[in-house]
Amino acid sequence: MLVQAKRTGLEHYDDMTAEVKDSLREQLIREQGYLCAYCMRRLDLRTMQVEHYVAQHPLDNDYDPAMTIDYHNMLGVCPGNKGNEAGSKGLTCDQSRGNTPLTINPQRQELVARIRYSDNGRIFSDDPVIDRDLQVVLNLNCVQAYLPASRKMALDELKKRIYRSFGDKTATKAALQRMYSGLKSGEDGRLVPFVGILLWYLEKKLRT
Repeated sequence: MLVQAKRTGLEHYDDMTAEVKDSLREQLIREQGYLCAYCMRRLDLRTMQVEHYVAQHPLDNDYDPAMTIDYHNMLGVCPGNKGNEAGSKGLTCDQSRGNTPLTINPQRQELVARIRYSDNGRIFSDDPVIDRDLQVVLNLNCVQAYLPASRKMALDELKKRIYRSFGDKTATKAALQRMYSGLKSGEDGRLVPFVGILLWYLEKKLRT
């Protein structure tokens, strides 16, 4: 539908019809496994928003209008904890970012591979520029949004699942690989919320 809109003269996202935007949101949510591109919380079609990796209105006002309707420049994101009692410090994802340029790009696997997690659910990177994106610009360790706690809960559930299967024995690499593949593919196209920390943990175990 976006392609057809471009053919009939669409030049800027702000001029896009509601029908085309709805089609975009449906496609993005499916491609992302129903998870926010930044925090990996569950996405809901009713509340998700379309984020532009290269901002529609950058801080220097120097932009190409064509980028605002480039599908590869779009991401599906959650509401960013809008309306929280902590105000701006409780905002996450694009609501925290505003129009600040980003280095980390969820669509580029070589950059995502630089993301790390701690067992307490915090997200970080050894690359200082990416780390700033994660912790400051996107505020992905936001306590008010329960992001570290939610990641830790998801990780603890995975550890329990492994223990239920193997007890005190060491999990076989074949079993860990099956878990890893299952988490990457999801169920009926839906990924588990906070799947990033789960994949990180399994990758770490598979390397040892």
